Amino acid sequence: MPQLSIIIPFCNEKEQVEKTVISIIENSITSPEIILIDDASDDFYDYFKIAKKYGCVFVHHANRKGVAGSRNEGVNVSTAANFLFLDAHMKMYEKAFDANLIKLLEENDKCVLCAQTISIDEQHNIINNEVSWGAEIDKYNGFKAKWVYKDAHVDKNIYEIDCILGAGYCMKKEYYLYLHGLNGLECYGCDEEMLSTKVKKTGGKCLFVKNWRTGHLYRVNAKSNPNPFHRSLLWSCYNRILTVKLCFDKIEEEKIIEGIKTTFEQVYSEANKQIEKKGKWIEEEKKYLESIFIS
Repeated sequence: MPQLSIIIPFCNEKEQVEKTVISIIENSITSPEIILIDDASDDFYDYFKIAKKYGCVFVHHANRKGVAGSRNEGVNVSTAANFLFLDAHMKMYEKAFDANLIKLLEENDKCVLCAQTISIDEQHNIINNEVSWGAEIDKYNGFKAKWVYKDAHVDKNIYEIDCILGAGYCMKKEYYLYLHGLNGLECYGCDEEMLSTKVKKTGGKCLFVKNWRTGHLYRVNAKSNPNPFHRSLLWSCYNRILTVKLCFDKIEEEKIIEGIKTTFEQVYSEANKQIEKKGKWIEEEKKYLESIFIS
């Protein structure tokens, strides 16, 4: 039985998938389970061949489920007690990163660990030395996670942050399922804001791990496949409204929603219509979350 499952959803990533898998294998020591989730790629690339070559679990979608749906599925398919979310265009730098993450989760079971990210190009070369130090949610201006570019605790290797960001997140499977993961999110967007909010509201912590570095091919630097997942302003707005309705009381919800209205002015009305269609589900899900939230 593996101690760590690594879940990688992707769409039309071609050779980046194999590069990421190789990087994981070269830098891990516990033989982690690697789960590749092909979210309806239509580039005719043989991803199953890659999965078979490296002994990965392979899941193929005939129709798009989106990032959140794919991540949730990966957690359900996983067999380890701990899991790690990665994108399919990333590089590991620390040898034995997997063993270190497992140890950290043994010491901090009610948390989500967040990697430090470094920008890389399509050949996985470092583009510049600018690094991030986690993120924070701009709560009243669109409810969006924003990078923090200053080390808040130069004397610490691990410390609490407001929000995860960068696509390298590790936590216990049991805790994620207890939180209902990313349930309800559509298409793309707000994964980090939802998961971070749920963790904090259940008394958990978002922990930034300074010496766990991951290279990340951000889409602004990608020439061959700049938009692997369909990114819709409408669904990004929808996901933010949903997260706020699920995770905040009525007074706070109204304040945050005002900022979302302004930020997503052109799509807010339609997004809210979609939210209304999910009214019954939202009501039931909110009841559950209120029963586990302590703040």
